Amino acid sequence: SLINNCNKLWKKQTTSEVENKLHNSGVLPHVIILEFHDEDSKTTRNRETSFVIKGAKYSLDSCIVRDTFKGHVCAMLTCEKKEYAYDGASFRPFVPFDWKKKINSKSYWGFGGVLRAEGVPLKWSFMDGYNMLIYYRIE
Repeated sequence: SLINNCNKLWKKQTTSEVENKLHNSGVLPHVIILEFHDEDSKTTRNRETSFVIKGAKYSLDSCIVRDTFKGHVCAMLTCEKKEYAYDGASFRPFVPFDWKKKINSKSYWGFGGVLRAEGVPLKWSFMDGYNMLIYYRIE
């Protein structure tokens, strides 16, 4: 279940969209993906690491975040309850990175050696660019 164009009212939108889909199918989705576009990511500060819809609990598992120059994405992952970041252009393996606490902050980060063509380092932020948060049903 992909919820498009999320904004600061994402929770109400998500609940409403999932409930509408439930009405038609009768089945709760196993995965919910919230998609925040550039402008909405700047004003949305109520992203959660977990939430409940119709008695089903969903937990934030992973995400993609586009860099602030709008040209490259990185992945944030959870593996065995540990948080990691990955960017293929950095030619490095998964890097331990506490990303979940950053989903509502203006914090910026980068990966060593990932540069734009002009030699400017790329940077990422949940509050400054497109991102998709991927939740899975845990109950």
